[in-house]
Amino acid sequence: MKLLIVASLGALALGVLGAANAQETTEVVVTGHKAAAAPGTEVRTATVNYADLDLAKSAGLSALLVRIRAAATTVCSPQPQANDLPGSTDYRRCMSDAVNTAVTNVNNPGLKAMVAKR
Repeated sequence: MKLLIVASLGALALGVLGAANAQETTEVVVTGHKAAAAPGTEVRTATVNYADLDLAKSAGLSALLVRIRAAATTVCSPQPQANDLPGSTDYRRCMSDAVNTAVTNVNNPGLKAMVAKR
């Protein structure tokens, strides 16, 4: 009888741990920094929550990508003038890095495929 109780408690503990690990992350931090920024310049971040989105559907993935890109625009701002070539290059790099890092951190194959197509 003792062996059965111990085995049951062990299985219960494994089940609880498995359920805790199965919970999905529902937010991602988008980080932006400009390459030309002065040393010691603050790195800007924005948190994107996507708990309300169904990432199993294309519409949910598209909505998350829109949110990530909007956050990247915020953390990489201000956007330089069109005639500021070094600033424009730096801004595009910041945007690309911020979006790609956030997409990687979400770790959703559908989202990664969507970004690769665009």
